[in-house]
Amino acid sequence: MPGGTATGTRTGTATVLTLTLGGQLEAIEKAEFDQKVVFENGRLTANADRATYVEAQGLLKLRPNPTEPRRRSTVNSGDFFVDSPDIDIDLNTENLLAVGDVKTSLVRKSASGAQSAAGGLFAGSEPIRGAAAKLDYRKDTGKATYTGAPKARALLQQGDTRIFANELVFEEAANRLKGTGDVDSSIPMTSIDEKGRSQVKMQQVRAETMSYDDASRRAVYEGKPVILTTADGVTEGPKMTFELAEDGKTLKRLLVEGGVFASRSDGHEFSGATLDYRMEDDLYILTGRSGTPARVKQPPQDPKAAAPVCDFTTGQKFEFSHRTGGFQNFGSGFETVPGACTESLRKPR
Repeated sequence: MPGGTATGTRTGTATVLTLTLGGQLEAIEKAEFDQKVVFENGRLTANADRATYVEAQGLLKLRPNPTEPRRRSTVNSGDFFVDSPDIDIDLNTENLLAVGDVKTSLVRKSASGAQSAAGGLFAGSEPIRGAAAKLDYRKDTGKATYTGAPKARALLQQGDTRIFANELVFEEAANRLKGTGDVDSSIPMTSIDEKGRSQVKMQQVRAETMSYDDASRRAVYEGKPVILTTADGVTEGPKMTFELAEDGKTLKRLLVEGGVFASRSDGHEFSGATLDYRMEDDLYILTGRSGTPARVKQPPQDPKAAAPVCDFTTGQKFEFSHRTGGFQNFGSGFETVPGACTESLRKPR
């Protein structure tokens, strides 16, 4: 629950209230609320079927009825809303643990008089929605850890941006995100086509891990392999780094390291040790390694021929401009030879 601290009188109401006293009427050790529980702690409001408040720990435990009818427990601080069957909240710190089909909604608010942050993975005032089997939120660090179930990954979503993983750790203040285990992200990014026109394309990336740092505007994915799928084609490699522009949603550069294969929907294929793609110029910089040169397969000039022929270009390092179709060589062994279009640059996995 970002921003502010819990202050003021704590107030709890319910249909039935049971008190455990420490010898005197005003010395309440524990309060048990049953049915239609409403608990207020400063700006924070909690609702549940049943609740237990432990005074010495400042701990409030929210639970559903053991039998039907039951309703889910909720905690609302105004900008952060948590909905789950079981919620434990430390009212002194507002640290929170929710378990069992957790749903959250975070509305980010800028400081008074300041503009909303433009750009970033999660930007603007549209709610950031989360889902998980478990949520561990630490207000002192602003860190929320979403943990999925064996057959249901954790999710963070804002608009068309969706990120699944077995575990997602989101630091709201710094706008940093880490995903671990079976990562599947779908992020719309603005790109430039071969005619210099900007357009929004969905970038779907599957990986083992991901990390996003808003300060550097970088998203790093690692896996065996990382697989990037867009309307333009598929790119694979052990490590991919996306560099974004200041608006946070325009791709500037894609760097693939550790061995790369890419195929475009227009028939081009790329392979090498590294691929450095510069969006502004629609430029591919391919680098090979010793004994394994970089290669580009170009689509056939006559795709309707009985046996289409494609050009295969090889070199240790060269640039290929998709916009012009031209090459610039920076190393030895550079050559272009024709070959059967049925040959692919993809290596067997």
